[in-house]
Amino acid sequence: LCENLDTLDESEAKACMIWIIVEYADRIDNAPELLESFVEHFEEESAQVQLQLLTAVVKLFLKRPEDAKDMVANILNLATAKTDNPDLRDRGYVYWRLLSTDPEAAQAVVLAQKPVISDDTYQLDPAILDVLITNIATLASVYHKPPEFFVKDAKSITIKSTRGDKKRNDDSSSDDDDDDDDNEGSSKANEDDGDSDSDSDDDEKSKAQPQQPAKTAAPAPGGPIDLLGFGLGNLGIEENLPKFQPSKVVVSAEQSQGLQISNRFVRRNNQMFMELTFDNQTSQNLTRWAIKFNDNFLGVNPNGPLAVGSLAPGSSKSFSLPLTENKPPGTNQSGLLQVAIKTELAKEVLYFNDMIPTYLAFDEQGKIAGQDFIRTWKSLDDAHEVKQSYPSRSSNTPDQIKSKLEANNVFFVASTPVKATNMTALYYSLKLRGTLVLVEIKLDNSSAATSLCVKSSDGTLSKVALDGVESLLIR
Repeated sequence: LCENLDTLDESEAKACMIWIIVEYADRIDNAPELLESFVEHFEEESAQVQLQLLTAVVKLFLKRPEDAKDMVANILNLATAKTDNPDLRDRGYVYWRLLSTDPEAAQAVVLAQKPVISDDTYQLDPAILDVLITNIATLASVYHKPPEFFVKDAKSITIKSTRGDKKRNDDSSSDDDDDDDDNEGSSKANEDDGDSDSDSDDDEKSKAQPQQPAKTAAPAPGGPIDLLGFGLGNLGIEENLPKFQPSKVVVSAEQSQGLQISNRFVRRNNQMFMELTFDNQTSQNLTRWAIKFNDNFLGVNPNGPLAVGSLAPGSSKSFSLPLTENKPPGTNQSGLLQVAIKTELAKEVLYFNDMIPTYLAFDEQGKIAGQDFIRTWKSLDDAHEVKQSYPSRSSNTPDQIKSKLEANNVFFVASTPVKATNMTALYYSLKLRGTLVLVEIKLDNSSAATSLCVKSSDGTLSKVALDGVESLLIR
């Protein structure tokens, strides 16, 4: 492809080739020279090629700064000063501002990791899939769970096929014709005709009688109106659906000379975030921010700078700080995170402690099939297995446990009664730092006693996973 760039004459082909060159710049040694050949004719190219070329040169500069330093300055000048295309000019100014003020933010935007392409078509159990199809117009098709897992008093809807009824009616008609032709069955045919006449009389009587309108429950004064008559009392959502941790004040204004800091931890898009809110109750404009974590149980650290920006007196601002798991887990107290934040408000650093839920570290791709579970369980070393027993639990039934765990990326595999005991064994799977973790939960049906057994290829990750499942099941 690289040897035949001169043969490209379509805009789409040129744009695609430019993307290939920069996307695989680590493999194409002469990528700067190849892009330079396009930059030389930048003003003559179509808008599609110009936009792709601008992005490609900025990408190459972020990947190989020394090789593309002059090229990026040239193309930013061409895009902002020598073009009438507003889209091209605006993109050039955005790149220019990013590169000149915050190179790390530029890398996060331009070199953002692409999501993994996955297909979950065959991951649903056929029995569950049949239930979801019959509830296609409900929230069940959104959550990919049967209604009884998140709606109280749920009722499944059975869809009847009129085509099948018509076919059966046609078949019965043909059978009646055959009976009429059969001398031996003439008496039965007469009885059938009599029944048909009586049915017709009943139909005529029912048509003659006026139909009474269906009674609907009167809405409570001041309450919502149930227009569809489904009963508003049946829409109670279980408490086991995913929830965001409520934000709480971790540094008061009195502790920090006027800067109040609130925090909560959340997980979205397969990543953990620390959602900080800063309330500036001072008379000083705050512009410089820095943050640092001590070693912690999950091994997390900030995945980028604390780019809060300017915070004027009397104003507040929220910032979502992405977290990365780049340190060994399992150290220090479970869930404890010690944080240090520094601003120009005072010479002293602001310290605070917060508790980060361990289960927020569970990946979204932790579901496996039953056969894979059995095979993997047998292959794992017992030395990496951790166990714990508890006298009580917060959820009582297997369905409640399943709903709570699956809402937090701990996926149900199977359940079975334990022989010669009054216990039920539940099997779950999860992923932690990309490592598959298997969980066995034994419930004593005569009491609230529970035992956990967690197994993986890493004993430390088994310990961390046990803590996360325990916090969901026991605490």
